[in-house]
Amino acid sequence: MLQHRLAERLPGRASNRAGTRTVLERIQLTLVQLSNARVMDETELQLARGFFDAYNGCFLRRDLDALRRLHVDGGTFVYFDNHSGCDSLNLEDHFAKVGWFLATGDIVGLDTEILACSIHGEAAAVVGRVRYRRDKPGPAVRVSVFLERHSGAWKAQHLHWSADPNDSGA
Repeated sequence: MLQHRLAERLPGRASNRAGTRTVLERIQLTLVQLSNARVMDETELQLARGFFDAYNGCFLRRDLDALRRLHVDGGTFVYFDNHSGCDSLNLEDHFAKVGWFLATGDIVGLDTEILACSIHGEAAAVVGRVRYRRDKPGPAVRVSVFLERHSGAWKAQHLHWSADPNDSGA
């Protein structure tokens, strides 16, 4: 299903990217761990909170270099955003778009609710919900993150942000 969604979101590009299928298979395997309906342990909760705190902090400080350090150094990278025109299939494209946003965008804080996190060896999947801190908040945004451990540090290889259709924005 995830591979189909990737092809749907980025027609003609997904099937041409070497390694995309492998990444998607690892993401699916890790997400299966989330479906076991078990309670997160403290290590998983701290990983999820720590990642979101660091990630959101990079935006608030407009710190592209720190944001780069939270991502894999190379290989396949997949990013879906809840804002039009921001999807990326590689780090270069992603950081070009984020760099422009950090230079020109209206950045607000996020309230983050961790829904689930599962660590499976050197991989982890995090699912959460965020809400932009605005005078009139809109609907929540669903977020999923696939992390890999590189030299002891957790790095993002896939992020997906999308409007939560089950949230009224109240």
